[in-house]
Amino acid sequence: MIFAATTMSDETRQGIDFFPLTVDYEERMYAGGRIRLLLSPEGRPTEEAILTARLTDRPLRPLFPKDLRNDVQVILYSFSTDAENPIDILAVNAASLH
Repeated sequence: MIFAATTMSDETRQGIDFFPLTVDYEERMYAGGRIRLLLSPEGRPTEEAILTARLTDRPLRPLFPKDLRNDVQVILYSFSTDAENPIDILAVNAASLH
């Protein structure tokens, strides 16, 4: 189960020549049946979480107009998973539905 939320700013960002898309993916350890005993409140994302965010960013960019300069943020959380379906593919599909 993946939660996906997308937001966009009302005004365009001035002085940039790129599309400011931010994709944040946070994996919940309990989703895969793992529970960490030492939890850090501001822990760094794992390498897998960074790769999933990048994997999600790539196919989303062409879906937006080329002249769009508003800040867009996509937030993805994994709540539960089975060992059969890859969670990163589900994240890409959930993000593209918005």
